[in-house]
Amino acid sequence: MISNENAVTVSSELLAIGRPMWEQSLACPFLQGIRDGSLPKEKFMFYMVQDYLYLKEYVKLFALGVVKSGDIPTMRYFQAYEAQILNTEMETHRSYMARIGITPEEAENAETAPENQAYTDFMLARAWEGSAADAADTVVSGGPLLVEHGRVHVRATEERMAADIAKGRAPRTALGIKKDGTLLM
Repeated sequence: MISNENAVTVSSELLAIGRPMWEQSLACPFLQGIRDGSLPKEKFMFYMVQDYLYLKEYVKLFALGVVKSGDIPTMRYFQAYEAQILNTEMETHRSYMARIGITPEEAENAETAPENQAYTDFMLARAWEGSAADAADTVVSGGPLLVEHGRVHVRATEERMAADIAKGRAPRTALGIKKDGTLLM
């Protein structure tokens, strides 16, 4: 757990470690194309549909969290995220897809890209195998672990993360457990 005394130090270290990856991600041709208007519309449409299909599978992790939870507060926690994804994030996707010419039927019937399918299959299989805590871990399974017991501890090698995942461009999610057992996300 990160104490108040070292939280600033840990945050500063993580920002310093992550700065090159952040700068590199901003230089991604996809983001540059969105920024300057040069990204072909078809590529953006493909991304939107694939992200929508990903969300359809991702929300199931939260449903599994509800099923595997042993107490009401944890069930509510997972259910709140499930509802947010289903009722807000996916609706935003549907609305935006409509604006760029993708019908709900096209999105629902689109073929999931092999990389997307492999990733969602992996996440769901991992969540099915374990407990509610394992489902929570799977929600943020992008890895690698960056902080442990209040100290910077990057352990991509121990987690057998592929180099493109451990050092590549990817959004990160933070998950922590407070001393009282409260799950923070």
